[in-house]
Amino acid sequence: MKKITIILAITSWLLALFTLIQAYLTDNLLSLLPIYAYNSPQGRLGWSLTVAIILSILSFILKQSKK
Repeated sequence: MKKITIILAITSWLLALFTLIQAYLTDNLLSLLPIYAYNSPQGRLGWSLTVAIILSILSFILKQSKK
């Protein structure tokens, strides 16, 4: 379970980074806004960042609970 959450967290961070790079290369950075509005994530960048943060916290908790 711990390895799966780490792999999913890394994948989500890479997806967020890829989204930022793609928007930068096509001069569409402002199209990513808003990332977070009305108390929920918005768009591909908002959701990938939210999932990445949640999975990172979860993998940290699982790592600490195994000791």
